[in-house]
Amino acid sequence: AVPIGGPEFDFLVWEDLTRGEESAIAEEQKKYLPWFRGMDAPVLDAGCGRGEFLALLKSEGIDAYGIDADPSMVAHCVAKGLRVEQAELFDHLRALDDNSLGGLFLGQVVEHLPPAALRTLTDLAFAKLRPGAAIVMETINPTCLTTFSGAFYADPTNQKPVHPKALEYFLTASGFGPTEIIFSAPIPPEEKLAPLREEAPLDPAVKSVVLQANANFERLNTVLYSYANYAAAARKPLA
Repeated sequence: AVPIGGPEFDFLVWEDLTRGEESAIAEEQKKYLPWFRGMDAPVLDAGCGRGEFLALLKSEGIDAYGIDADPSMVAHCVAKGLRVEQAELFDHLRALDDNSLGGLFLGQVVEHLPPAALRTLTDLAFAKLRPGAAIVMETINPTCLTTFSGAFYADPTNQKPVHPKALEYFLTASGFGPTEIIFSAPIPPEEKLAPLREEAPLDPAVKSVVLQANANFERLNTVLYSYANYAAAARKPLA
């Protein structure tokens, strides 16, 4: 392959175009806040993007800062009054003291990493988090097949989808406690397969076919149109 020079991919422009309003993203991410309360060390939002979750942490009075490799994202967050620095994920984590973080959040990050880097990530997270602190990793949900026709392949920087079982395995292998899978961003009902409606009394044989068809539509909706995102969350054991 011949390298071709050109402008860097502008994640701020991309997110403004495709991710949706910052307020809507923040509303979805409120469910993660309980994982980060009550720690006496800073929470790191790694790959903080436009800073939606970082702003939530700040509003809760939780000591937190963010890093992002994209300078336009960093400038956007700083302009919002957030504490963010430009840094590469693994370099920054390796430079931290062990047991120094009160939490680690990665929103829409792991799908951008080479699969071989995921175990390195969870090992580093385990080393840098204080006992009792949490890691929460949100990503696109590959068990919802409609994400492959939209969110996942729309982003040219995505590497590979990450199954919930894969993140659960890496967290467990690195020493974290039980993993909780948190689903979010439900597909709107109007985008799902609609059940057949009985407009008038049906012949029993026909009604049986309709009921079978609707049961199959429900199964397909579960696979095709469930939740666009999920997060894997776990804590470093206290001892």
